[in-house]
Amino acid sequence: MGDNDNGELGLGDITDRNIPTQVGTATNWSSVSCGQYYTLAKKKDGTIWAWGDNGNGELGLDDTTQRNMPALVGNETNWSAVSCGDYHSLAIKSDGTLWAWGDNKNCELGLCDIKDRHTPTQLGTDANWSSVSSAANRHWR
Repeated sequence: MGDNDNGELGLGDITDRNIPTQVGTATNWSSVSCGQYYTLAKKKDGTIWAWGDNGNGELGLDDTTQRNMPALVGNETNWSAVSCGDYHSLAIKSDGTLWAWGDNKNCELGLCDIKDRHTPTQLGTDANWSSVSSAANRHWR
């Protein structure tokens, strides 16, 4: 429930809701994270789904097109954790590698080249990450 101007509720429209409303009919979601006007969710099968605002590629769908329904991020089935920041996303795969995408104007992705990423990009070569949390940037655009 809440604001839905960017489709961030994943209900197929941009109508705000003031009561809880189920997203689709799937019953195999395992975790969800909300960012600034967008949402990422992981299913039990290890896939990541994204919807909402995508102006910086924060959905990881290789474009900047807004979605108002869940869209599959890539074809990987080995994601273990996801986290949304304001306009960027972080995730860990089951092999322990860390991945990031979206806004990188302030080096939010840990890639200090200030270039946004529109698909998941591996950070370094370490494979021992166990948890992830994206912080809000708290700056105005």
